[in-house]
Amino acid sequence: MINQTNMRSFTAAEQQWVAHKWLPRAVEGGYRRGAVVVSPNVLVRLATAYVTTNVQGLPLVYRSFDSEAEAVRWLLQ
Repeated sequence: MINQTNMRSFTAAEQQWVAHKWLPRAVEGGYRRGAVVVSPNVLVRLATAYVTTNVQGLPLVYRSFDSEAEAVRWLLQ
C-alpha cells in the first residue's frame, strides 16, 4: 500500500525508474497487488497513473482508494 495524500509528484525520471526498474524487480520478489491511497493533488495522481499504466505485461493489479482503511480492507481480502 502506498499512501500518496502528502506526496509530491514524481519527476519524469522517477516515473521511468519506478515503471521500468523498480516494479519489474518487485514482481520478481512476489509483489502482485498495490493499493494506492490517492492524493488530492492532480499532478501526483497523473504521475501515478503513468506508472500504473506502463506496467502492462507484468502480473500486477492496482486499485485506488480515497482512504487508508478502504485500501487495507482490500489488501486483506
